[in-house]
Amino acid sequence: MNHRPFTIVDAVRGILRRKKYVASFFLMTCFLIGLATALTRKSYESEARLFMRLGRENTSLDATATLGEHPVVMLPLSREAEINSIVELIQSKQLYENVVDSIGADRILDPDWGDEDAEESGETSLISTAIGEVMSLLVDIGVLNDLPAREKAVIRIQKKIEVEAFEKSNVLTIRFTSYSPQLAQEVVDHLIANYQTQHVNLHRPPRAFEFLEVETLRIQESLDQARRDLEDFKNETGILESTQQRTVLIDRLAKLRLDLLVAESTEAALKTEVHELTEGLKGMPENISMSETVGAGNEGADGMRQELFRLEVLRESLAAKYTDSHPALKQIEKQLRETKSLFTNAESVRKESIIGPNRIHQDTAVTLEQKRSMLAAEQARVAKLQAQLDEMESTLHLFTANERRFAELDRNVDVLEANYRKYFANLEQARIDTKMKSQEFSNVGIAQAATLNLKPSAPNKLINLIAAIFLGTVGGVGLAVFLEYLNPSVSSEEDIEQAAGAGVIAWVPELTADQLRLSSRSIPNRNGYHDDSLTRLGSSARDVISSNEQA
Repeated sequence: MNHRPFTIVDAVRGILRRKKYVASFFLMTCFLIGLATALTRKSYESEARLFMRLGRENTSLDATATLGEHPVVMLPLSREAEINSIVELIQSKQLYENVVDSIGADRILDPDWGDEDAEESGETSLISTAIGEVMSLLVDIGVLNDLPAREKAVIRIQKKIEVEAFEKSNVLTIRFTSYSPQLAQEVVDHLIANYQTQHVNLHRPPRAFEFLEVETLRIQESLDQARRDLEDFKNETGILESTQQRTVLIDRLAKLRLDLLVAESTEAALKTEVHELTEGLKGMPENISMSETVGAGNEGADGMRQELFRLEVLRESLAAKYTDSHPALKQIEKQLRETKSLFTNAESVRKESIIGPNRIHQDTAVTLEQKRSMLAAEQARVAKLQAQLDEMESTLHLFTANERRFAELDRNVDVLEANYRKYFANLEQARIDTKMKSQEFSNVGIAQAATLNLKPSAPNKLINLIAAIFLGTVGGVGLAVFLEYLNPSVSSEEDIEQAAGAGVIAWVPELTADQLRLSSRSIPNRNGYHDDSLTRLGSSARDVISSNEQA
């Protein structure tokens, strides 16, 4: 016997032949899906939307971020990165634990907790009880871990929560599914409230205001002490402004050095003049001849002649009394010789001279005295300037030493003032942040509060109905086609020829017993002509049927 190929016609024929199988499978599928829908506990979904706007978290720095000489400022790469970070934070376990602590683990885990319609859902409660018994058994035999109720509630929230961020959007969607619409709404509300608190805390570091307040007070006290030290040092040294006073001291020192140089030059010039004048006076006579008369009467010579006569008389008188070695006699002889010599000269040239003071000598002497006075004054001035210069240099050296201390104190005051201004500004910013934190101001806005959906989100009866119809139809048809493929039927001459491998000579229509008894007409062959052999075959068939009925 040959195997014929399975065609679409065979599939349709199998479906038509097995309509009862198709209908039974369809009804069974619809019944099972309907039963599962009826027994499945209703679940409700609550949804909320958060809007992420630009706020202080995006446009301002942390109060402690700008402290130090090189503050490090790190801004988010993009809004998408910021929103993704928020999604990760919302999905953190700590938030779920806070929600469980707020609502209660028993309420989240027990589906019948606080359910007023628990009696109406007896079948569902029975199934839940059975599932609970099975889970307890699995825990007892060590297949499952025995976790605390709080941890189980956290895991359930993790499984049922959904946080969705849309591309190129500043809106986040939070969904939670629960057996109770009120519980679903409450979980979403607590999750949003806890995240807003966490968001504010994350963007404003804890104890920043207290830290800055203490540091600002400490810097203010240091600044006040530094200012007092600077004032005391100013009063002690007389330094008011180091740069200006240093300029004044340097200018005064330069002027003293210039004055000393001029004074020393003047002193040297005066010394030279005094020396020259002194040398000039040494070779200059004090008296000079005012006038001289040659050949005139010489009263001096006449007087000397009389003096010479008197001395000779006196010598004779003394010679008579004393010896030649007597001093008086020797003195008279000496005077006599000198008088004779003068008399001889006066006699040789008889001239008359008038002697008077030398005016040049007098003027030079006066000038010399003036120069000496000026020299003494200039020497005193040089000594005074030198003393002042030495004192000024000592003052400058002392000022230089004090200037370093003054600069150190002044610089310390400037640094503390800058730090105080910085810390005070940051303290004010921290105060604003703390005030905003107490009011929970943030850039996370609730665009849509958690919804209370009284319509169950699951099971979806319409979808289940469509699924039942689709699965029942496809499954029933598939079952009929599969059975036809496994056990193909023979219903045509072509099927017989392919199965037997020979041609069909005649065919017998499918007749009931009554039709065979009542049929007296001949049976046509395959070509449409009546054939007596077929008629006899029909009669034989009727006889067989009759005998079977009698038996």
